[in-house]
Amino acid sequence: MMELIWDDELAVIARRWALQCKLFEKDQCRDVERFGVWQNVNVLDMDSVKNGTSSKERIHFHITSWYDEVEDFDNAEVGFELRVNEESSRPEAVCRAVHLHLVQIIIPFRLVNYSNAALSSYIPLASATFIYVGCGRAIYTLNLIKTTTTPGGDRVEVLVCNYGPVDRTAPQQLYKLGRPGLCPLGTLPSDRYQSLCSKCKP
Repeated sequence: MMELIWDDELAVIARRWALQCKLFEKDQCRDVERFGVWQNVNVLDMDSVKNGTSSKERIHFHITSWYDEVEDFDNAEVGFELRVNEESSRPEAVCRAVHLHLVQIIIPFRLVNYSNAALSSYIPLASATFIYVGCGRAIYTLNLIKTTTTPGGDRVEVLVCNYGPVDRTAPQQLYKLGRPGLCPLGTLPSDRYQSLCSKCKP
C-alpha cells in the first residue's frame, strides 16, 4: 500500500466541485491529463457535531463515514479467502498452518471494476494502487428538508477527495496478496509510515 502524496491539481479540482453545491454527486470531468481519478464525496450535517468542533476534527468525521462503508463492502472484491478445518481453528494452529502452507487458500480473482462510480467510498482507503490525493471542502446553508423550521436552513459541510492514478478501462485487484510493506518496482519502504511504500524520488 502506498503512502499518499498531496497533489495540488487534484485538490483544486476537488475544491471546485465542492463549491458546485451538487450534494452526493460526483464530478464526471475530474480526470487530469496525467491519469484517471477516483472521487469520494461526503456531506456532513453540521448539526450532528458539537458546537466548537474544529475544522480538523470534522475531517475525521468525513473519513470515518467513508471507512464505515466497509460494513457493506463485498469481501470477494479483495480476492482472498482463508479457510481452515475446524480442529485447526485455534490461533496458534492457524499461524502454524499458514506457515506450513497447510491451509486451503482460495483466490476467486474477482476484481474491482473502477469504472463503476457507485462502488463503495471505502475503496480508496484500502486500495494499494493510489499514490496521489487532493481534497477540497465547502460549507453551505441549505433547506435540505422542505418542511424544516430551522431559520435560514441547515448547515452542511461537503468534503471532496480525488485519488489517482486509477485505470477505469479494466478491472483490477484492490491490492496484491503478500506481507505488509512488500513494495512494487519503483517504490521503497516509507521512512515515515511502517509497512507503507513511497514513490522513489527522481
